[in-house]
Amino acid sequence: ELHDPSEKPIPFLGLTLPANGGSADGEELLAALAVHPNTAQHIAYKLAVTFVADAPPPSLVARLAQVYLANDTDIRATLAALFHSDEFKESAGQKFKLPLRFMVSALRTLDAQCNNLETLRTALLGLGQPLFGWSAPNGYPQIGAAWVNSGGLLARWNLAFALAETSLDGVSYDSTRLAAHKKTPAADLVDNVSAALLNGELTADQRALLVDFVSGGKGAGQTVAKKQIASKSAELAA
Repeated sequence: ELHDPSEKPIPFLGLTLPANGGSADGEELLAALAVHPNTAQHIAYKLAVTFVADAPPPSLVARLAQVYLANDTDIRATLAALFHSDEFKESAGQKFKLPLRFMVSALRTLDAQCNNLETLRTALLGLGQPLFGWSAPNGYPQIGAAWVNSGGLLARWNLAFALAETSLDGVSYDSTRLAAHKKTPAADLVDNVSAALLNGELTADQRALLVDFVSGGKGAGQTVAKKQIASKSAELAA
């Protein structure tokens, strides 16, 4: 009895809700909205922005919208089309990770152990993405420009250093697993750590800079002593 008891025409959906429909009105309205072409376009665009690029190819968005509608709004089919697309395969490096994803992926990569979730909650607050802290119903922005600023980048760097140096309360990882457990050439240490942490290869210039850092400017063949491997590995991780 708390619902509008009259008949309700909704022309843009080609829908007329009968009188005294009650809560069934909402169910019918949502079902009609779910299969509207604008809904398909909107969902396809948001998925492409999240997983491919801040400005995704319109052709990809159109294909995803078609898949969404052809499969009766099945999001699994839509995601399968996205993840098997050439655009997704070629998108590596195009997206700037949101703080939560950045933190979680860093913890996973390091195989870190956490015994204090409050530490991570506080870290997310400093990164600008506290859990459930976005008051508007549209969720945190997926566009990189919303997160690429001096404060945000400094917070990421500080978190990376803190994780690598195990200075976050209750968070730790075994830095020796990133490299050999005995003395090793500086170049090998760089290669071992980068292989463990990166989903890709260093450029020649990046590798040379890191080798120079680890060896103290003495070259790729400079041996890193066993007692320094853990600390050097942590520094490289940072």
